[in-house]
Amino acid sequence: MAKTRWMLNLVAIAMVLALVAASCGTSDEVQSTATSAGSSTTSTVAGAEPTAASTTVQSTTTSTTTTVVVTTTVPPPPITWSLDDELAVGRIVADESTAATVLRTETGLDIVGIDVSSGDLLWRGPYSMGGRFPGSGLGGFDISDGVVAHMAGDLGDQNSTIITGRDARTGEILWEIDAPAAFGAEGCGEVFCISSTDTRRGVRTVLGVDARSGEIRWQMDGGDIDYITDPDLVIVLEVGDRPVVHAVEPDSGDVRWTVNPEEALDANMSTNYGWNFVRRDGVILGTLNRPFQDDSIYGATYGLDEATGEALWWHEDVRMPRWRIDSAMAATASDGDEWFRHDSLSLLDARTGELVEVVTLPGDDLLSNKVVFASEIGYGSDGRSVFWNVDGEWVGLNVDSGDSVAAPVVLWTSVLDPEDLSLFMSGERTAWLRGVRYQPIASATGERVDVAPEGVPDFVGPTVGGWTIWTDVDGILRGRGPSQG
Repeated sequence: MAKTRWMLNLVAIAMVLALVAASCGTSDEVQSTATSAGSSTTSTVAGAEPTAASTTVQSTTTSTTTTVVVTTTVPPPPITWSLDDELAVGRIVADESTAATVLRTETGLDIVGIDVSSGDLLWRGPYSMGGRFPGSGLGGFDISDGVVAHMAGDLGDQNSTIITGRDARTGEILWEIDAPAAFGAEGCGEVFCISSTDTRRGVRTVLGVDARSGEIRWQMDGGDIDYITDPDLVIVLEVGDRPVVHAVEPDSGDVRWTVNPEEALDANMSTNYGWNFVRRDGVILGTLNRPFQDDSIYGATYGLDEATGEALWWHEDVRMPRWRIDSAMAATASDGDEWFRHDSLSLLDARTGELVEVVTLPGDDLLSNKVVFASEIGYGSDGRSVFWNVDGEWVGLNVDSGDSVAAPVVLWTSVLDPEDLSLFMSGERTAWLRGVRYQPIASATGERVDVAPEGVPDFVGPTVGGWTIWTDVDGILRGRGPSQG
């Protein structure tokens, strides 16, 4: 799945308050008895243990009586848990046994370790956003090789940031690294890729740090590292008005290739208003934007061969959506009433760059931007369909085929709200985006609905070992696991 991070500060955030109440299903036992000697049939339906349903069929003749018992196993309801007394505000990461997220407290922010199968809090410690920009998310932490790496330090002092490595189960601090104004840590196979600032030279750097020992294996100039961080490949972006893209071997730090998008595409590019990367079919798909002073384009999307860095194609005024489900689609942009709007969505071929338009977006600038930037939209529980509301009607499409699809009875909407940290930090811009929150609604009415645990889709949070960990719209962290027995 593609990771999310940034959001345009001109796009309004959907404010939806709802409660997802998980309920367990029940099973019924149905017993029927029929005799050939009589014409009557009696049936009884009663609540039963959620383990099996048995049917007994008895046949009677003048000489023999035969009884056949057929037992059919009925899957019991999944195990669930929730942290009702905590307020979850961060993104969620997880391995097979432990999840980690950020909680809001009366005095600031804590990062916590949570047992995936029980919801028990294993440990908690102070969390900092480091150098992450206001308007970005409360992230910058990950789990690798049984270790959680996260930012810590004084919330009000970016230069106080350290990266702490903790045992994921016990919370024991294994190592610490000074990382002024860090963006955070991401798991890159056997190492954590850590963004920091070299204060002596005044440049951003990326470190490859051994997950267990905290040993720095390699270091290079760079910046962002949280979109493609696979065990065999890391994309490092040097941010600013002269962006540079590096493909790095995570274990060794060897640079596979380096591309200057401005030179490769012969166009002014910038990380202004965010960026995005997706790995697909041997291609690195990238979206960058225009510099502040350039109004000739609204941004560009391009394809780089992941083995060589060769620029395969590029499109002006095209952007990849920031949806919460994986897709290969692109949106075209044009002049809007106040800034820009998105006109249409197209299927995107990663190798050739071919765009096949599949749907026209709403004419309202704000609504079209909300669709592309994943605000006030809905997802089908199949994880392959996206919907938006136009004049009270849901419009939707399948992200694989581009085909129009009707809205299901229940839609899952994602909510992106800012977390105001002005109590703990100076300055005017003190709102960082919370982790994505979800709610199920009835597509016919827009009202929130209760969904049984087995109806919670995998895409609402990390899914590992049969468990899905997610946050509802009230900030309650929930776990939905496999069936019992």
